[in-house]
Amino acid sequence: MKTNPIPLVVRLTQALACPVWRCISAAGAQFRWRHLAVVGAPLGLALGLSQLAQAEVPIIVQQPSGQTVYVGASVTFRIRATTTDGSISFQWQRDDPTVPVTFTNIVNAKRNFLTLLNVTLEHAGDYRVMVANAAGDSVTSDVARLEVRPAPFTKVTEGPVVTDAVTSWAGMFGDYDGDGLLDLVVLGDYFSFGKNTRLYHNEGQGQFRAVTDSPWDSLTNRVLYSPWADPDNDGDLDLLLVGHESDQPIFMENGGGGVFTRHTVGTDWTSNQIQIRGWAAAWGDIDNDGLLDAVVGAYTTYPMRNNGDGTFTAMTNSVVYGSTHCYQLIDYDGDGDLDLFIPLDSGSSRLYRNEGHWEFTNVTDSVLQNRLGNGLNGAWADFDNDGDLDLYFMGYESGPDRFLVNNGDGTFADWDGLPSSLLQVGNGMPVWGDYDNDGFLDLLVTGPDHCRLFRHSGVGSFVEVTAVHPTIDPSNAQSAAYADYDNDGDLDLFVAGRGSHNYLYQNNGNANHWLKVRLNGTASNSHGVGAKAFARTTEGLAARQLRLIQAQSVIQEMEAHFGLGNAPSVTSLRVEWPSGAVQELSNVAVNQILTLWEPPALTAAVQPDGACALSIRAEPNRAWQIQASGDLAEWQTLTTMTSGTVGFEFVDSTATGMDCRFYRVIPE
Repeated sequence: MKTNPIPLVVRLTQALACPVWRCISAAGAQFRWRHLAVVGAPLGLALGLSQLAQAEVPIIVQQPSGQTVYVGASVTFRIRATTTDGSISFQWQRDDPTVPVTFTNIVNAKRNFLTLLNVTLEHAGDYRVMVANAAGDSVTSDVARLEVRPAPFTKVTEGPVVTDAVTSWAGMFGDYDGDGLLDLVVLGDYFSFGKNTRLYHNEGQGQFRAVTDSPWDSLTNRVLYSPWADPDNDGDLDLLLVGHESDQPIFMENGGGGVFTRHTVGTDWTSNQIQIRGWAAAWGDIDNDGLLDAVVGAYTTYPMRNNGDGTFTAMTNSVVYGSTHCYQLIDYDGDGDLDLFIPLDSGSSRLYRNEGHWEFTNVTDSVLQNRLGNGLNGAWADFDNDGDLDLYFMGYESGPDRFLVNNGDGTFADWDGLPSSLLQVGNGMPVWGDYDNDGFLDLLVTGPDHCRLFRHSGVGSFVEVTAVHPTIDPSNAQSAAYADYDNDGDLDLFVAGRGSHNYLYQNNGNANHWLKVRLNGTASNSHGVGAKAFARTTEGLAARQLRLIQAQSVIQEMEAHFGLGNAPSVTSLRVEWPSGAVQELSNVAVNQILTLWEPPALTAAVQPDGACALSIRAEPNRAWQIQASGDLAEWQTLTTMTSGTVGFEFVDSTATGMDCRFYRVIPE
């Protein structure tokens, strides 16, 4: 049987210009001469030319990976390699493999890691490293692409929002005068009296004006977290100022056009004569009757039912006890009603399921399985784009930070995709927002020194973004708020500093697409608080994004903002209103502000004379046909009406004497 011998290679001479090699088979049975064009190679013995190269050329165990950073950040590329021939040397290269890295702000360009300090746009490019052993045998790594993006935010240094000397706990964006621009209320100091609660009117072009008219010129209350809301459902945003437990709350009633009247909230505010005091408030339609209810309290928390006449009923059968600065009304289980989450800074935080009829069940053990200790705040959002709400929980002092992912069946699981450093922040307030419009929610966390920003990479992990505003400013931030206050499609940022002033950052934007949705309720409350908006695309981002319209203790989102990446359109936009109505739109254009009205709401009452009085709520300044039918098959148009207001009336006198009649309202 013929064998394939393994040759041994022995150098006979080094003096020849063309050295002679003698190859001897392992079996010693075959001999042949071979001339090789190799000059000056050292004497040695090896297992063959191919095996010689394999044995001596360094082997790369770990390739350098590409990175995306912002201007001003530091970057480190790493590689791991081994060799059987002495030490290893490294030569990092950029773009052209023949040109070594020569930037002045580099560290360790000749080691197994390359660090670039304070990168600029010119640092972007392809990086690789040539790895060589002592004999000069080398191999070049794969290319690692460095993408350097312009800084995401510009720090605003002029204007009253950042120059007023105030100590603030929160900032809430809302369009209180209906001009299409988000205004800002800055909420003052909880510990001391002072004119720290300020209102700033959005003048357009990114500019704000301090409102100094009465009653804003004399607010000295100790205030905490108070979001905008419209509990009287007249279309104008009002403000309930709550704060120190010894102070009576203040209700700033918006009479239209931004003219406010100040009311001290006493026992006459509740129909059962209970004095409400609280550190914080949250708004939502708990019983789905079209009116905003509230949760207010401090050590004792009262859900407050809106009676629709300017008063509330303190639901004493639903009292919750515990010390908290934060209430959140969210539909964690997707059943259409708002549940209550209460982070407690003393004791374990709690989750209550809304059972209807103003009954709440403590499901902390069964749903959250006692994962949460004491904490300051929880930020609910659909970070994984699967259509349900997940929770990032910020612990307080000894309480742990946790990230819980909604399993979609009413239960939650721990998620470990965040950097371990994020779970050790402590004593901060988290807020979600897609600041780079790539379709994935990013997380910003305030803290005692400065804010920390974690960018969602879109592959189920987060990367901390450093060396950018607001992460480099010593804000001593208590809370933060995202909002597109300049209407250019990207999220700007307000940071409430507990030092001598606040911070405002304007988003520099990028080429990614976006969509902003503003809601107007008819059967639901006027601003659609509690509504869910879903956006789906087929290119770029196939997953469904979910956004909430909410007025929580710390988080206020009056617009649904979607980052869309490179998607050319939104193939499906779905809005689920608190009333239960559902709207769906197809092929919605990107890069626009879209205003949606809830479908018309219609109620009827029979008058003593038998006529039917119809109350209609529909989009104003639009023609609506009021139709009637006796069998739901044949419809007759009774009249066409156009109203300058949301609500209007019509009396059908022809209904007198009829046993049954159906009505509907349709656009002309």
